[in-house]
Amino acid sequence: MAFNDLIINNYVQADVILNGVAMDDSASGPTLQMLRAEAGTVSATVALTADTATLTLTPRWEVSADAATWTLASVANSAAYVLQADQAGDASNTRVMAAPNSVYSQRFARVSILLGNAGGGAADLANVGYNFIDSNSV
Repeated sequence: MAFNDLIINNYVQADVILNGVAMDDSASGPTLQMLRAEAGTVSATVALTADTATLTLTPRWEVSADAATWTLASVANSAAYVLQADQAGDASNTRVMAAPNSVYSQRFARVSILLGNAGGGAADLANVGYNFIDSNSV
């Protein structure tokens, strides 16, 4: 099997509902079982659209031992992933975020989206999918 055949892109890709999420709260992306991913290879493709004026959207990695209680996983320079809408709204971007090393010491990981400066509206959108090398095929 060729090396590129082991790469899985946009695994468990899903929309993250931001409508109705209050300022300073977060919305959870899909959960990734870490036993499936080869250590050191996990990233997330995160697409964000902020239509609400002055809204900030910050994707963050979280980890869990049981998929019920989640803890924030630190990432170097997480400010690089923040999307800031101006007074008119209408900001969007897609980024690939490498997972911090701490995700490999837990059973589950996910990306959540933190809302700042305003609550989420109907046109504020996020989509998250995970990328990794499949450890079951190595």
